[in-house]
Amino acid sequence: MAASGCHCFNEPLHQVRLDQCKRLYQNKQFRLALEQLEGLQEQYPSINPYEIALLMGKCRVAMGAKMHILTLNYLKKSQKSTKKQIKAASFAELGQLYYMIYDYGKAIDYFVKALDMPVDLPEIESIYCHLAIAYQSKGQWREADKYFTKCFESPDLKWEKTAKSRFGCKAFVIQLTTFDNAQQAREFVSKIQGNNIPVTILPIQNNTNIKYSINLYRMNDYKTAQEALKTLLKQYPEAIILPVP
Repeated sequence: MAASGCHCFNEPLHQVRLDQCKRLYQNKQFRLALEQLEGLQEQYPSINPYEIALLMGKCRVAMGAKMHILTLNYLKKSQKSTKKQIKAASFAELGQLYYMIYDYGKAIDYFVKALDMPVDLPEIESIYCHLAIAYQSKGQWREADKYFTKCFESPDLKWEKTAKSRFGCKAFVIQLTTFDNAQQAREFVSKIQGNNIPVTILPIQNNTNIKYSINLYRMNDYKTAQEALKTLLKQYPEAIILPVP
C-alpha cells in the first residue's frame, strides 16, 4: 500500500503527541492543548520537560492567565533548559505576561533578553511592537521608534499598521490623582493648565462610586515630553503611568 504522506511512523510516539499539542496551540485551541499536555511527561519520561513547560506557559498566556502562579511556574521551569531556543521563547512569553499587566519595566527586561539570544524567534514582529509600546509607555520614545521601524516591512499587516500609527508619537498618559467630586477636579486642573500642560478630567466608576481622574498626555517633541514626565513624577510621586491609548 502506498504511503499516505504522513511521517508519523518515522517519529517517536511522544514527539507525535507533542507535535499534536503544538498544532492545537497554533490553531488557538489553547484549552484542549493544555488538557493533552497534562500528564504527557509521566506517560513519556523521555520527552523534553522544558519544552512541555514552555508550551503550557504559552497556552496560559494566550488564554489571558496573566500572573497566575501556574503560568509563572511553567515559564520559569522552561528557562532551565539548555536549549537556547526554548530559553529565548520563555523570555518572550514572560515579556508578554508582564506587558499584559502593564508592568512595562519587567516586560522590557524580558523582551530584550529574548532578542539578545542568538536564535530565530517566531512572531518576532509581535515582540518588536510590544517592546516598542512598552518603551513608549515608559516615556522612552527614541527606543520605541527604533523597534517600531523593525515592523514596517512586516509580512503581517497588523504589526505594520500598529507600528506606523504609533511611530513618532511622544504621548504618555499619567494619572496624577483622583477626586471625589467634579468641582475639586476642575479646580485642580485650572491650576495645572496655567503651566501650558494638556490635562483631561476622566470620570471613572468604581463599583457605585464615581471618581474623577486627572490625566495628561502628549507633548510636541521628545525633549519636552521627557522633561515633563520626569518633572511630574517628581512632583506627584503617587502618579500612575497608564497604557497609551
